[in-house]
Amino acid sequence: MNFLKKVIFTLLPALILFMIIEGGARLYWSHLENEVLKQVEESNIANLKKEKDANKIINFIKMSHPSLGYVLIPNFKGSEDIITNSQGFFQKEEVELKKREKSLRIMTVGESTTQGASVQKSSYPVSLKKFMQETSHSKFPGGIEIINAGVQGWVSDQWAMATRLKFAAYKPDIVIFYCGWNDFQSYTPYSPPPQSSNFEDFSGYSAKYVFASNFKSVILLSDWFRAKKQEFKVKYNIGQLSDSAKAELKRPGAEKPIELYKFFTRNLTQAINTFKEHNPNVKIIISTLVGRWPHDTQEQFQSNIGHTWWMVDNQTTRKEAARFLELLNGVIQDYAKENGLYFVDMRKSFDGLDKQKLFTDFCHLTNEGYEIIGKTFFDYIQKEVEPLQ
Repeated sequence: MNFLKKVIFTLLPALILFMIIEGGARLYWSHLENEVLKQVEESNIANLKKEKDANKIINFIKMSHPSLGYVLIPNFKGSEDIITNSQGFFQKEEVELKKREKSLRIMTVGESTTQGASVQKSSYPVSLKKFMQETSHSKFPGGIEIINAGVQGWVSDQWAMATRLKFAAYKPDIVIFYCGWNDFQSYTPYSPPPQSSNFEDFSGYSAKYVFASNFKSVILLSDWFRAKKQEFKVKYNIGQLSDSAKAELKRPGAEKPIELYKFFTRNLTQAINTFKEHNPNVKIIISTLVGRWPHDTQEQFQSNIGHTWWMVDNQTTRKEAARFLELLNGVIQDYAKENGLYFVDMRKSFDGLDKQKLFTDFCHLTNEGYEIIGKTFFDYIQKEVEPLQ
């Protein structure tokens, strides 16, 4: 008993001291968090205003968000085609947070190639919904829901964060990721792989200071220790890179696609893990991307909607553009295999088809093109994915 008392009286002051330090750290953390969110929101508002002033028509449906940059405006109705529901999803149908009994809920995550241009057509979620509802599923008397969680312009950082903030709470049975186009446009394969996320560089946002769940005192102390350690190394020339190591860092991203798209795979992992935290039985489907290159014309390729910014800077050809897209598709395919995910190779569904009739630019499709994507996902879900197997 005396020994137990000694242990308690020894640990109690240490515990009290830690609680005091942690309390102070949390107050400081709250200050950092508020400063980051305030700066980011001000930046987002300014950026959206610039884009609207430049008559970028897609931005009339956006509103600023402190951590995601922007989101779709809830309850927006621009026309019969341009509608968002009260949850801010690009669709007419409302979605209850709690799933109906004996129903199937599918969520599609991505960017403009997922959101689409119309709630009635011109998106693969609309086509997928049509095919799903045309097929009788006595197993789901509660109905089949398709939630279109695509947001135009988002990079992977944003839809990964949105998964934690919003998407995962809907606990979908199946999640489809047809995404990566904006990451493809953000990271040039001609330069060394990025050391920081394009989204964090652009917005000044660091997810660590907003959504970290560990002890704040430990994280802040670790940050301080790493900074001092780096200062010490620089001051005394310790651990400096060799010439060969420096040369390795300068190699273009095209030679190291896994490194080039490391933030895409990092964010994909975070999003998938978040979905699984809310629903351990969720089925994850990931797909390769389909582009028009090299089946476009030179005139189409040179137009403003025919290429990415880094293709102009480096005089990329149409064949090279197609090859670069295959680097990302290779990363997606390997990621699906390594993580045991359901995998759809969307490229095969477009083999031999006339891409001139199926694409409006290098990545966005016509109604017929999106219908092919929707039908491909439908067929795959029917044949391969529980609970529809």
